[in-house]
Amino acid sequence: MFAPKRLERAYKYSREQAEQRNHGIKPEEDLTELEKGDLSGMMFGAFVVFAPVFLVLLALIILAFVFL
Repeated sequence: MFAPKRLERAYKYSREQAEQRNHGIKPEEDLTELEKGDLSGMMFGAFVVFAPVFLVLLALIILAFVFL
């Protein structure tokens, strides 16, 4: 394993870089605002992802009732 001093130095550097990226904002304070089309875009994306899954499950249920 790495030397403890090196590991601690790497963790410290990583924390400093994260602070610089967040400009001193703590994670619980980092609230992102939604723009105008974000909600409809998320709903459309979820529909595109989940609709085929639900259609396949529905087809399997129908086939099970028909052939069993």
